[in-house]
Amino acid sequence: MRKISKISSYFRAMLYAKTIDDFDAAKNSFTRKGRDLQLNLPNQASQPLITYMNNNWFSCPEMWSLVYRLNLMNFGTNTNNPIERFNRTIKGHLNKNMHLSECLTKLMNFTKKKYEEDNLQTNLKLKKALTEDCLLLQFYISYLSDRAIKLVREQEKKLNTQEYTIDHSGYDSYLVTNNTNKSEHTVTRNHVNQLSCNCQFYVNFRAPCAHILKAIDSYFDIDQEKSIDQIIALNDRWLNTKTSLKDDNNEDEIMENDVIFLLKYLIIHYLITYVLSSSKITRSEKNHLYTQCLNKSQL
Repeated sequence: MRKISKISSYFRAMLYAKTIDDFDAAKNSFTRKGRDLQLNLPNQASQPLITYMNNNWFSCPEMWSLVYRLNLMNFGTNTNNPIERFNRTIKGHLNKNMHLSECLTKLMNFTKKKYEEDNLQTNLKLKKALTEDCLLLQFYISYLSDRAIKLVREQEKKLNTQEYTIDHSGYDSYLVTNNTNKSEHTVTRNHVNQLSCNCQFYVNFRAPCAHILKAIDSYFDIDQEKSIDQIIALNDRWLNTKTSLKDDNNEDEIMENDVIFLLKYLIIHYLITYVLSSSKITRSEKNHLYTQCLNKSQL
């Protein structure tokens, strides 16, 4: 039992490794500890654990280990739970006996209802900045989603509880040093004067990080004539639907785009499901086709 527990800990170490060296060290320990173990799966012949891992896991670490996913804009999600929940929501509006035209109508009505609910919540809940909020929230809180506001406040708390210094390191480039953990990150301005950062939080969330907040406090006066996405290169998901819409035509266009997105998602989802369910191709071929489908989808 202790041996199984030890092997599980090595697998978790591979799963959450943040460097290639850490991943390789955990993999070597896993292989060394589990070389004598047999794996018994339902309806399959017994096989060595390491053979199974080599065929199904070690051949595609980029699909499951954190070290290969650090530079992905994943909004803090490293599992497929959100997409499974989305599948459940879609299935709640559709059934296998529906005609295609009825499915499309249901999807369009579902999308329209979602926008109406979001806009109603925005209208009913007047967002007010707290006295201790940073200038960015003071000026733009009504333009941000609840989740975005929470993220910015978490980054602001980090900025206030740790020691940061900043230097203008070059043209439109600012070096921000966290003296608490001795880390350095660079905030830059692009050709349209939007701020971005190379830190892990910004890469994953594409939202204002502590380093960007420090740069704004130290070097920039916020121009309230500009929208927040003209100041910071952030993802559109953090903007309120209502405040980011300019007119009804734009709202219709956005809703139409979302319906197209849903249809593309459903088509690609079922193509991938078909590919992965085929017994005529090997595991490595399935992984390759799966990756190709995702890359081609451009979702």
